[in-house]
Amino acid sequence: MGLTMGTLVGQRRFTTIDVVVTDEVASVRFDRPRANNSIDRVLLSELHEVFDLLDASEVRVIVLRGDEHAFCTGMDFNAYTAGVDRRGIPGAGQEERLVTEMTRSYMDLLRKMSLHRCVVVSVVEGKALAGGIGIVAASDYAIASEQSTFGLPEVIWGLLPSMAVPYLIRRVGHQAAYRMTMLGHTIDARRAAAIDLVDECVAPEELDRALDLLLRQLGRMYAPVVPLMKRYFRDLSAITDEVEEHAVRTTTERSRDERVKANIANFTRHGRFPWSPK
Repeated sequence: MGLTMGTLVGQRRFTTIDVVVTDEVASVRFDRPRANNSIDRVLLSELHEVFDLLDASEVRVIVLRGDEHAFCTGMDFNAYTAGVDRRGIPGAGQEERLVTEMTRSYMDLLRKMSLHRCVVVSVVEGKALAGGIGIVAASDYAIASEQSTFGLPEVIWGLLPSMAVPYLIRRVGHQAAYRMTMLGHTIDARRAAAIDLVDECVAPEELDRALDLLLRQLGRMYAPVVPLMKRYFRDLSAITDEVEEHAVRTTTERSRDERVKANIANFTRHGRFPWSPK
C-alpha cells in the first residue's frame, strides 16, 4: 500500500510544531519552548497548513498540546515591538503589516478549527494565556491538568482579547468571559472546569488516560456528521462573519495605539509593567 495522507502529514517537517499521526488521530504539539509556545507568523502558517492537510486525510481527531510549562501563551510580543526604539517610543515609520497579517491569520485559524471536519481536542498543561485561551475555547473539547492555569492579560497592556472573546462567550457565557477580560488575572484549572472553559480537569498523571478514554468515545461517532454538527452549533451561536470582522478590526486598532506599543516594548526590553514608576 502507498503512503496515506495522514502518514505524509506526519512525515512533513515543521519548525514550530511537532506532528505525529497514529491511525485516525493527529497529535499536534506546539514546539516553541524558548518563547513559551507563543504565537508567531510561522506557527500560524504551519497550523493552517497542517489543518488543511488533515482535512483531506483519514484522520478523525486532532489533538493540540504544548508542554508541561506552557500550552500556548498568545501572540509573540516581538511582533508588536517592530519599529519601537530602545526607549520604548514608537517610530514614525512603524511597520504594522506583520501584526495585521497575524491578526487575520489567527482569526481565520479559530474559524477553521470551529468548522473543521475533525474533532479538535486541546490538552492543556502549564499556562494558557491570551490567544492560547482562544485556541482552547475554539476547540471541541478540552482536558486540563490540575496544574494548568488560564488567563487573559491583554487589558494590562491596553489590548483587548477581541478575537478570543466570541469563542470564549460561546463556551463560558457573557459574564464569565467579561470577568476574565476585565480582571486580567489567571484562574486555576478547577475554576476553568467550573465555568466550562475546559471539559475535564484531571491530575497530571491522568491526562493521557483521560485522552485515551475520550478518543475511544469519539471513535464511535459517525464521522460525516461531525462537520454538520459543528456548523449547526456555530449557526446557533452569535459568531458570524460580521462578528469576526469586528474582532479583527478591534485588535488591529488597539495594536496600532502608540501607548500600547510603548507598554509592550517597555516590558519586553526592560521588564517594566505599565503601572511601574518611570
